[in-house]
Amino acid sequence: MRPMVQQTAERTATGPRNAFFVPSLVLAGAVAGALLVAGLGPVLSLATAAVVPVALLVLSDVKVALGLTFCALLLLPFGTLPLDIGFVPTFVEVGILTTLVVLALSLLANKRDALYLGPVGVALALFMGLMVASFVLGLAHSRPTVTSLRRFADMILSLAFYYVVVNALYEQRQVERAYWLLVTLGALAALIGVVLYLVPTHVAERLLNALGVIGYPRGAVLRYIEDNPELPLRAIGTSVDPNVFGGTLALLGGLLTPQLFAPRPRRVRLLLWGGMGLIFLALLLTFSRGSMLGLAFAAVAFAGVRERRLIAPLVAAGALVLLLPATRQYVQHFAEGLQGQDLATQMRFGEYKDALILISRYPAFGVGFTGVPDVDIYLGVSSVYLLVAEEMGLIGLAAFLCLFLTFLATTWPAARKARSQAPALEPIILGTQTAVVAGLVAGMLDHYLFNLSFPHAAALLWSIVGVGCAAARLSRALTARQRGHNMVVFG
Repeated sequence: MRPMVQQTAERTATGPRNAFFVPSLVLAGAVAGALLVAGLGPVLSLATAAVVPVALLVLSDVKVALGLTFCALLLLPFGTLPLDIGFVPTFVEVGILTTLVVLALSLLANKRDALYLGPVGVALALFMGLMVASFVLGLAHSRPTVTSLRRFADMILSLAFYYVVVNALYEQRQVERAYWLLVTLGALAALIGVVLYLVPTHVAERLLNALGVIGYPRGAVLRYIEDNPELPLRAIGTSVDPNVFGGTLALLGGLLTPQLFAPRPRRVRLLLWGGMGLIFLALLLTFSRGSMLGLAFAAVAFAGVRERRLIAPLVAAGALVLLLPATRQYVQHFAEGLQGQDLATQMRFGEYKDALILISRYPAFGVGFTGVPDVDIYLGVSSVYLLVAEEMGLIGLAAFLCLFLTFLATTWPAARKARSQAPALEPIILGTQTAVVAGLVAGMLDHYLFNLSFPHAAALLWSIVGVGCAAARLSRALTARQRGHNMVVFG
C-alpha cells in the first residue's frame, strides 16, 4: 500500500482539478444548448438532441444504418426531414447515403477486403453506366430541372444500395437478421394497411394527414378504384399509392413464401402463416391486379419448381377469393381488367400504344429521363419494361433483362448447394428469387420499380437482390470450404 500521506496529497492535487472540470463541462453544455435553442428554436433543438445519439450509433456500424434504412423503406417511404437545404431530404435518401458513407469508411479503415461486386454487381454497374449515358444524351433536347436531377440521383442511389447490402452482410447470422427484419417490417406494413382500411374513413384520413409533419401529403389522401368514392376503397398503408403498396406487398410475400414449408417449430410456422395471411389480405385490399398477378405467378412457379405442398394452399386461397361474398367486388374488378372493360385498363392500352410509337422513333438509347423531343409523344407508361425502353432504348431494356437473368442464374445453383451445406440459407435465397419474379411479373402492368417518382420501390427491390446475393456468396464459400476439407481428409 502507498503511504497515507501520498494518497492524501494525490486527492488534494486532483480534487480541485475535478471540481473545476465538472462545472466547466456543465457550463459548456449549457452554452451549447442555449446557442442551439437560439438558432433552431426549442422544437428543432429537442429533435437535434434526440437525433445526435442515434446518428452516432448509425455511424458506428453499417448494419445499424442498414436496419434503419429498411425501416424507412417499408414504414415511412415518403417521410422527410424538417430541414430545407435547397431541397427537403427524405428518410430513405438519408438512410442510403449514410450506409454508403459508413461502408466506405469501413473499407478505408481496412476492416474488410475490397468492395465485393459479384456478377450481379458488375452487370448493375454496366446498367447504371447506360443510365448515365441515356441521361446525358437526353439533355440535347430537354434541359433538366432541379427536380429531375434530384430524382435521377435518387434512382442511382437506390440501385447503388445493392452494393451496401451485399457488402454489409458477410456472415450468415447477418444475412438471416437482414432477411427476417425485411419480413417482419413487411408484415407490420401490411398490418398498418389493413388497420387503416378497416377503421372509419374519417379516422384513417385523420391519421394519414398527421403524417404531414414529416412531408406526407395532406387533404383527401384516401384512394378509391378509378378515384371514384362511389367505388371500393383501396388500401394504401403509408405508401400513398395503392399500386406501390401492392408492389411492396408482392415483393415481401414472395420473400416469405419459401419459409412457409421450411423445417420450423409449430409455433414459428403459425407465426409465418399469420404474417403471410396479413400480407395477402392487405394485397387484396389494394385492388392492385398487377401485384396480385405477380405474387400468384411467383408462388405457382415456386410450387412447381421446389415445393409441391404449396399447390393445395394456393388452390384453397384462389377458391376463397372466387367464392366468398366479401371478395366479389375484387373478382369483378379483376375480370373487368382482363376483358379491358374498366377505365384504368383502357388507359393502360392507350399508354402502351403511345409508348411503342416513342420507342420506334428512338430505339437505341431512348429519350433519356428529362423529357421528350417531339410534342406528339410523352414520357411515362404503366409497364416497367416499356418505361425502361422509353428512357434507355432497347439497349437499356436488354441490359435490364440481362441484369435479372444474371441474378437468377447465379443464385439458383447456390440455393441447391445451400440445401446440404447451410439449410437456413436455402429458403432465404429462394425467397429473394421468388420476390424478384413477383416484381418482374407485376412490372408488366406497372412502373414503380423503375419510376423516378418512387425510388424507394427500386431500393427495396435491390435490397432484396443484395440479400439474395450475400446469401448465395456465403453458400458458395461454405461449399468450397467443405470441398477443401474433404480433399484434406481423403487426399
